[in-house]
Amino acid sequence: GEHRVPLGKVVPYEESIRVPLIIRGPGVPPGKHVTTIAANTDLAPTILDIADAPAGVVVDGRSLLPIANSPGSFARGIVIETGPQQSGAWYAGLRSPRWTYIEHSSGERELYDLQVDPFQLTSVHNDPRYSATRQALASRLATLRTCAGDVCRQWTPVPGPTG
Repeated sequence: GEHRVPLGKVVPYEESIRVPLIIRGPGVPPGKHVTTIAANTDLAPTILDIADAPAGVVVDGRSLLPIANSPGSFARGIVIETGPQQSGAWYAGLRSPRWTYIEHSSGERELYDLQVDPFQLTSVHNDPRYSATRQALASRLATLRTCAGDVCRQWTPVPGPTG
């Protein structure tokens, strides 16, 4: 398995969390390929947007239609997590355009800079140069795990390494 984990696709690494999403229909240019991060909470708002129908309530996700013309306008992170039903242990993580931050139930923490380590082989969690990054991602993960509605859509840039 990925990263020496034999349990299948219940791990917080790219091989498990990068799942292709194909959207076809009104407002979606044919042949458009976008690498923006999406979450299942984005599917309902996207379908409503295509149908030109109101949500009726504030939803957690965002319509994916705007990224067809401006992918950079959608930069944000998504929560990745699993519970003890799979392996007895759990993790919660945050995947942003540049970073993957993971908190394990064992207390272990991982931080990957996907610009320099796209295969997530060396965690920089304990590297002091990434202190501000680590703190920002941990705070954002805590917020996203309990948010609802508009708060879930707010995304602020995450600082990079120092020095």
